[in-house]
Amino acid sequence: MIQATVHFLPDDLRVSVRPGCTIAQAAQEAQIFLSLPCGGRGACGRCTVLVDGQPVSACVTPVTDNMTVTVPDTVRLAGQAVLTDIRSYDVTKNRAPRVRQVRLSMEAPTLDDSINDASRVTMALARQLDIRQESLRIEPAALVTLPRSLRDGDFNITANVFYESDRVTVLSFSERPIYGIAIDIGTTTVVTALCDLSTGLVLDTVGQSNPQAEYGADVISRVVYTEEHEGGAKELQDMITGALRESIVNLTERAGIMGSDILVAVVAGNTVMTHFFLNLPTDYLRREPYVPVACEFPPILPGELNLPMLPHGRVVILPAVSSYVGGDITAGVIALDLSSRPGLNLFVDVGTNGEMVLAGTGFMMACSCSAGPAFEGSGISHGSRAVRGAIDNVTCDNGQITYDVIGGPGAEAKSLCGSGLISLLSALLQKGVIDRSGRFTTEEKEFFIAPGVSMTQDDVFNLIRAKAAIYAGMRVLVKNMDMKLSGIDNIFVSGGFGRSLNIGGATNIGMLPPLPMSSFSYEGNTSLAGALRVLNDRTITPEATSGAIVNLELSVGNQFMEEFTMASFLPHTELDFFGGV
Repeated sequence: MIQATVHFLPDDLRVSVRPGCTIAQAAQEAQIFLSLPCGGRGACGRCTVLVDGQPVSACVTPVTDNMTVTVPDTVRLAGQAVLTDIRSYDVTKNRAPRVRQVRLSMEAPTLDDSINDASRVTMALARQLDIRQESLRIEPAALVTLPRSLRDGDFNITANVFYESDRVTVLSFSERPIYGIAIDIGTTTVVTALCDLSTGLVLDTVGQSNPQAEYGADVISRVVYTEEHEGGAKELQDMITGALRESIVNLTERAGIMGSDILVAVVAGNTVMTHFFLNLPTDYLRREPYVPVACEFPPILPGELNLPMLPHGRVVILPAVSSYVGGDITAGVIALDLSSRPGLNLFVDVGTNGEMVLAGTGFMMACSCSAGPAFEGSGISHGSRAVRGAIDNVTCDNGQITYDVIGGPGAEAKSLCGSGLISLLSALLQKGVIDRSGRFTTEEKEFFIAPGVSMTQDDVFNLIRAKAAIYAGMRVLVKNMDMKLSGIDNIFVSGGFGRSLNIGGATNIGMLPPLPMSSFSYEGNTSLAGALRVLNDRTITPEATSGAIVNLELSVGNQFMEEFTMASFLPHTELDFFGGV
């Protein structure tokens, strides 16, 4: 078969492929993973690479002969800043891990007491745990080692028990230390944390880009891929489980433990990511009335997903609220103790979608508004994810605009990530380069902040639509509770986008309400923190949390569109409320 050689720079990797495949497919063969925001349909032009110095789209340009391809950092999945900040996880809170070790001492069997080994263990365990023996069971795989373990220990044995919703299951018999992992499956990144279940301490974390981004920057693009490609759903599942296998192996090797020492995992992700993880159909999630297969999921065995843990341990999936308010939001509510906090509180997680939960005395209400991929850098001329070289903060002081670049003072500015886009939009408004409608007041309809890095008129309009969706969602939430944004006591911002979000800039453009700065707090990765809480506190019932959240569907009625229209100005049509900006 005729082959062509593609030489990738600056990696200095060569790969032989069949002519006719795309550069993106060749890159995958070389283990160079590219971000294809439109799912490889050639619609966005965001995967531009250089072939012999000429820019081309990697997802549609075929390999026709030997070629040299230069891959910029801005189109790579690797190198993206991954949020491992778990500041909202408090290890001092209630310590009642989902899996615990119980030391048992029993009498050896005799001819007069020849009860079977399993019953002898469950009787002793029931007495020690003060529960009914009928609610106990031993995992069949654990029975294989039970007889020898009992006799080697002179009928003194340590049982590792898992607390399920309606029973307690013995997963294994071992005196080795036991561990659990918490997993945040995000649309763009995947983070895994290793936790010592005896102390609740997080020993290590591993973060990486979600390899599914190769099939689209947003979840809808990936859903479309599964519909258009036979076996696409299994392909996406394999990508995420493969990424998790890699992370778990890294964690165990660095900690010097065995995979079988990890007995339980708690997984948090949005509804679509959870469906992909479990290889569930996603067809109806993107079509009215947007119905998921399920919102609650029973624990599954790690062996079924080929995860390098105790094969007959447990993987707990945090429940979703609705099609677009997922288990990551349930985790955030748990991490922040939102249901029991005094006052009126708003939890906001901004990404491609803006999910938010309004909580007050006796109620929690959530909604999801499609902000589009602008905050992730897609659809913006020089937008990118939070990679090295991305401008992540812009300030305007006495008419002078300055900026910060990811990678430090020596890093060359190559793009604008979400937080940089918001703060630049605010600076342009403050400097008078754009008016309240977002139109440029200058003859030049493009603003260059750095050599080769600019914001165009279309970029401004895309960002205004995105910020308007977020603000409109907040307004609809409070109005449905007959409240006002001015009455909110605290706004908790989470996620990678919020890490470097300039709150002043966000209020200046009307993305966030103009509340006192003391009302805002950044809470890090609340999805991972919530998964850790569930891992270490079996008194938390995630299904009760998700069940207490009322979902508000913004596509019903005209209220959201009315609020969106009013918010499509800078900062808003209601200037009185923003008078202090």
